[in-house]
Amino acid sequence: MGNITLAIFSLLLIFVAGESKALSSSQEQAMINALSTPEGRKAFKLGIDSWSDYDKAVFQNSLKRKVEQEFVPSLPMRINQFMTWLDLRIMKDRLVLTVQFSDDVIENSLTFNDYLNNFDSYICSTPINILLMMIGYSIQSSFYDSRGKFIESKVLSESDCNF
Repeated sequence: MGNITLAIFSLLLIFVAGESKALSSSQEQAMINALSTPEGRKAFKLGIDSWSDYDKAVFQNSLKRKVEQEFVPSLPMRINQFMTWLDLRIMKDRLVLTVQFSDDVIENSLTFNDYLNNFDSYICSTPINILLMMIGYSIQSSFYDSRGKFIESKVLSESDCNF
């Protein structure tokens, strides 16, 4: 799922003195590396907490626009042999992911339950999700079978993830 993280990171903007600029690939990798460690997350959190409400709102609005214009059109996207990412939306203070499971994984209840149980851990440990939660988003994951039948929905926020 690393490609998904890099794809979303490429959409992020950093705000410096009221101006935005795209991240270089080395800046993206540095951000990924920093958000992968407790010390790096702490430093990012301190930086984000120092933003004004205006800067935070501008960042969130720019991120929403970029995701909707540049990332959403590439969906659906196959995550692995069992899962397909169907949709992604940002609504107010929530990132909503729609994921479809293949019949093969659903038929094997042990494997399916493992996926559902480990999905929270994945959401809480992925650098882009950590960053999104730090700037105030919760992440809702809704799961469906291959026929579009609703299976389950989970919502995680920064307080759920303990990072």
